[in-house]
Formats: sequence, C-alpha cells, structure tokens
Amino acid sequence: MHLKMKAGEETVDVGAGSFSALAMQRIIYSNQPVAGVDNHRILNTHYSKGVGCVKEEYAYLSSPVRFEKRLVRYHINP
Repeated sequence: MHLKMKAGEETVDVGAGSFSALAMQRIIYSNQPVAGVDNHRILNTHYSKGVGCVKEEYAYLSSPVRFEKRLVRYHINP
C-alpha cells in the first residue's frame, strides 16, 4: 500500500453539505491477479478541517466495483 496527500484543497459535496477538504490517496496492490481486474486500486479519502472524514472510497481487489462512504450529518460540540 502507498499513501500520499494530494496538493491543495478540493470542494466535496455530500449529504451534510459542501466542504473544503484535503484528499489522501491510497494505492493498494494485489500480488494475486484476478481475471478482468487491475492488480491495484486508487482510492481517495477526503478530510475537512474541524469535521474530519467527509468522503471515503473503498473497494475489494477481487471486484471491479468501487464503494463510497459519505457524511450525511454531523454535530460539533463548542
């Protein structure tokens, strides 16, 4: 697995609103090839200052399907 932060902030729209967020990119490699599927996945996780994770991509290496988790609502204690 390889991790890196992307340069600059991106605007991310999710159910809880629109956020300015930093993106962390994860590249996950598989040593066992599966027919019709790449041997790696590039997945992004977006973090907003003061809120945390607002959007995250995940996948199984054995499947071409990609999934997302999105922030629906949140509450921050003052």
